Amino acid sequence: MKKTTVIAITGAMVLGAGLLFPTLVSADENGDTFIQRFAERFNVSEDEVEGVVQEMREEHREERQEEREEIVSSALDDGSLTEKQGEILSVMAQVRDQERESEDFVPGEGMRNREERHEEMVNTLNDEGLDVTQEELDDLREIVKGLGLGVGEGKGMGNGGGMRMGRE
Repeated sequence: MKKTTVIAITGAMVLGAGLLFPTLVSADENGDTFIQRFAERFNVSEDEVEGVVQEMREEHREERQEEREEIVSSALDDGSLTEKQGEILSVMAQVRDQERESEDFVPGEGMRNREERHEEMVNTLNDEGLDVTQEELDDLREIVKGLGLGVGEGKGMGNGGGMRMGRE
């Protein structure tokens, strides 16, 4: 079997097995990461494996973003979301994307210091002129959860794919 086929098949298995939790890069008891062990096992470079993993992450993010946009658009059309709530979700998605693109982004890190992050989000939204309170975000969180976009709704990626906005 060709190396690229092995990488593609295993990449698909990794994607299906939980989609790229931070454990892909965290070390085991021997200090080896999944990527290191995979590369060694299949005699391919770590760069090749990392490239496939990154490509798959990006494809999944893009698919997920399109799905979220369709759901939000439909909710706006049927009145489940107000225009202001749609704007809030849009700004929140932009903030999340900017965080992901940051050099110091660590998958799963956003789950820590939630209160601080929620306060920062309220401030960011207010800086954008949206005049939002934490209570409004809590209400919006429930609406978004009902739309199937909330945390734990099976629509996220495990490392930030859901819409996180309210207190957990």
